[in-house]
Amino acid sequence: MNQNDRRRIQDITELAAELAEYVSQGQDHFNSHLSQVRAIERVIELIGEAGSSISIETQNEISGVDWSGLIGLRVLLAHNYQRVKKSQLWISATVDVPLLVKSLNKLV
Repeated sequence: MNQNDRRRIQDITELAAELAEYVSQGQDHFNSHLSQVRAIERVIELIGEAGSSISIETQNEISGVDWSGLIGLRVLLAHNYQRVKKSQLWISATVDVPLLVKSLNKLV
């Protein structure tokens, strides 16, 4: 794994920790505060951007990660945000990202 990939993986884990702080306030808080929704959207978008910068070789080394889905969600949030449902965003923040971090932690 090259140095750039290591940095992007570190970025993802740091962003995931930030995301965990947001979701720790609960889904009701998320649903009732637009600023919370926007913050979570942005962090997930940044995670997707970091993921898109990881080399194909390293992506292939990390099992259990849907890289195309992660990167696709980033594109969706950046360019078609109105199509993303809050429920989908919540699942990504509370299920998908923690699973991603678990897979990354196996590698590093």
